[in-house]
Amino acid sequence: MVRRLIYILPLLMIGCKSVKEASATMQQEEVSPRFKYYFYEAQRCLTQQQYDRGMALLLFCEQLNPADAATQQALGYMYQATSQPDKALSHYERAFEGDPVSYWSNYASLLFETGQKQEAADVLEKVISISPQELDALAALSTVYTAMNKNKKALQVQDKIEKTEGINAYNTLTRYRLLLADGKTDKAIQAIDNYLAENPDDLRFRVFRADLYLTQGKEKEAVELYKQELRNHPDNPYVFISLANYCSRKGEEQKAAEFTQKAILSGEWDLQQKLSTLREGEANLNKVEGMTEQTLIQLAADYPIEEAVHSALAQHYIKNGKYRQATPVLQTMLDINPDNQSTWQTALQVFQADTTTTNEEYEALIQRAYAKMPDNPQWIYWKARALLMNQETDSALAVVRSGKDLQGDVRFRLALKILEGDICTSLDDMPAAYEAYEAALAIDPNNIYVLNNYAYMLATHDGDLRKAEQMSRKTIEAEPDNSTYLDTYAWILHLQNQDFLAKYYMQKALDNMKAEESEEIRQHYDEIMK
Repeated sequence: MVRRLIYILPLLMIGCKSVKEASATMQQEEVSPRFKYYFYEAQRCLTQQQYDRGMALLLFCEQLNPADAATQQALGYMYQATSQPDKALSHYERAFEGDPVSYWSNYASLLFETGQKQEAADVLEKVISISPQELDALAALSTVYTAMNKNKKALQVQDKIEKTEGINAYNTLTRYRLLLADGKTDKAIQAIDNYLAENPDDLRFRVFRADLYLTQGKEKEAVELYKQELRNHPDNPYVFISLANYCSRKGEEQKAAEFTQKAILSGEWDLQQKLSTLREGEANLNKVEGMTEQTLIQLAADYPIEEAVHSALAQHYIKNGKYRQATPVLQTMLDINPDNQSTWQTALQVFQADTTTTNEEYEALIQRAYAKMPDNPQWIYWKARALLMNQETDSALAVVRSGKDLQGDVRFRLALKILEGDICTSLDDMPAAYEAYEAALAIDPNNIYVLNNYAYMLATHDGDLRKAEQMSRKTIEAEPDNSTYLDTYAWILHLQNQDFLAKYYMQKALDNMKAEESEEIRQHYDEIMK
């Protein structure tokens, strides 16, 4: 049994009790209907994330019935969630005093977290004195005693737990660690042997004795035990991991990588454990060229329809810049789960990063994604961009406008409006361009690209120069060394007959100019400097 020892339940719960149980308690206490109404209204508000109203209602409930433990517990949650631990502890304490068996958990937890370990132990001891079979409280007390280096007391608590639950993996591991910390090596080994006597096929525990020998510097004895275990269980992945760590410490990188790979490919583990070990053991695998890739390829072969495996392989290729190898893996992922938008997005990024991607491949991917998600602003945007690559301007504009009223990723809704403005500008449809840019600025009023383009269009098409200057000024305030923005601002000043200022900004533009920007900026420079 794996148990969370010291824990905090979710904010919207009342405490160790469910709402239904709290209701039963309140009925038993014959609380007023008025109180119950406000209490449950507070819970409803919290469930719907109306935290201010929920808090106000809880405070009102406290006025109506200061002794109600459920109200005090809920207030404790609220104050803890808003990083007010002192107030939270005060309310948790009142809840605990009202109903210690139901409301000990968060009180003990917060005491422990704030360094008040003895106080937490006192709370847990009181709970156990009232309810000796409260296993979660016993386990929590064991954790607190361990943190206080009171190993003997922690072991006594473990005895009580095992009398109720019996010997299991979790309890044995806790006892083993406590005994080792207390210097009782022989008893630690005996705890493992007792567990294995009842659970001889637990492969993890079969390597503990050998691991202990290693920590004691008894390498020869440890290695012999590992070999013996492999003779009995040739595919025990825990032995492989122990040997991998042992070889890594000795600098035997090839062996460390091989043992790590054997553990990951072992038939004894489920896929989740294998992927977890892959992440943890990647440092060993990476020390041998090609070992990580080889391991992932084999996993993909063993689990051909598991999306997580192919994702790990694709990410490995991407991380190492092997975009061409990542492409078919991503395709497999899309075949397995064509609704995974993240995979479509990753595939697009890979195609964009891969210099060997052909236009046909790129367009085919976008067309497939667009056909799958025709109402997604992202893929509407990329579909339009692909059409523009082929100079199909009218078709691109129609696609852009098809996403006019869609919701979704605000970045791409903004991008669609910008693209519409740019296309309309190229078609000399200035009213439509201005309308699109205005819509873009409604989404993001400080978008520098839009402000610059819109300002320049107004300036060069007999538009509102005052408005153009105001927008352009924002761009040079945001990026004072951007030659393009400086050029736009200088040109607008020039058109307003403010050549003294225009020359200053034009010179700055020239000083910051990049080679590819030179022609238009020089033309403006020559015109202004006349």
